[in-house]
Amino acid sequence: MADALAEQNNIVATEIKNIMNCLNNENVKRNLDKQLDVWGQIFSRLFKRDGMRMLCSHNVIRFIIKQRAHDALNYHNHPIIDIATEINSFIYQVEFMGLSPEDIHEEQL
Repeated sequence: MADALAEQNNIVATEIKNIMNCLNNENVKRNLDKQLDVWGQIFSRLFKRDGMRMLCSHNVIRFIIKQRAHDALNYHNHPIIDIATEINSFIYQVEFMGLSPEDIHEEQL
């Protein structure tokens, strides 16, 4: 079971790294909206069940995502605010309420 979870976490991490590579694109570096779009894709990928499990098992990644999601709340005119709010809610439920991804239902987010 632990090996299967580690393998799934590696798959999610690879997908996230591939999305994050877009942040190195020169067109993205110069455009805040495009950067926010990339972070929105990252948040969306992590908001799938296996991404949520990975966030629960990797404190450093969860801290980075929490920080970026919190920063994204400052962009009221960008659609990222919705997914950032959901990510922050999920992390709150995990860190402060002690819930696991399986305990959290979509309607609670």
